[in-house]
Amino acid sequence: QLINENHNVIHPEKEPQSFFKYYSIDKYKIDALLKNYIYTTHPYSFNDSIDSSELLLDFKNISKERYFSFFQRVVKPNELQNWDLEKIYDTDKNDSYSYIRNFFYQYFTRSLGLISLTTQPLNILMWSHYANEDGFVIELDKESLLEDIGKLNNDVKNYCLRPVQYVDNLVCIDMFQENFTTPDIPFLYMTTVKRTEWKYEDEWRLS
Repeated sequence: QLINENHNVIHPEKEPQSFFKYYSIDKYKIDALLKNYIYTTHPYSFNDSIDSSELLLDFKNISKERYFSFFQRVVKPNELQNWDLEKIYDTDKNDSYSYIRNFFYQYFTRSLGLISLTTQPLNILMWSHYANEDGFVIELDKESLLEDIGKLNNDVKNYCLRPVQYVDNLVCIDMFQENFTTPDIPFLYMTTVKRTEWKYEDEWRLS
């Protein structure tokens, strides 16, 4: 178990020393190979619609004060003056807070990119799904990969490599647990849990 019932990440005792990434053949993948870079992917592009989805974030315990405070921080004052926050809040509360959940997700994932890796270089299903059976697979040394992130990307301040946890039933995470002071843990959870059907991928994620 890599994320416990309190949504705390548990690191495995032994991490793989290398990872693999599958590519299909197109000009962008070839360019990445020739120029020695890996591009990140936004969750919108994932083939599993619930993977890293906003639906895994639960806003039911948000207070009105925090609701107002969020929009007051992220919406420009000249735009916010045209908003009726009281009305928006009441409507949203009756709709399971779908508006703020979507707004929050869009706001915090606007610069989010994920790199999907695997420990399985010869998996026939992945060869079919991600390489279209005529692509290629590259091997990445873990230590070199992590070292190069900081060395070659001045704009990257924080990153996390972790194994995906596969579960029979996906559950939402309460965004407002007492010990959460930032959205980091909910977003880490959201992007690290997948359904058991995907377990054959043995995926690790870098973000």
